[in-house]
Amino acid sequence: MLRNPDDDPILASAHTGQAGYVVSLNTRDFPQGGSIAGVRYITPRDFFALLEVWYPDSPIASLTRSSIKRVP
Repeated sequence: MLRNPDDDPILASAHTGQAGYVVSLNTRDFPQGGSIAGVRYITPRDFFALLEVWYPDSPIASLTRSSIKRVP
């Protein structure tokens, strides 16, 4: 289902485990911001942004999107 068949087990695991999200820097092979089989693929930066919205009073809210650096 994915561009790289080696990544299909990730999708299968997430789907089987009823995960809503796969958080990955692999934006080349996963559809960033999109979803497949009910599993949404997002970057760590975007996931932290969601956590800030969902839990604004938690310590995670003190982390800003700009403080999260992409690892090369």
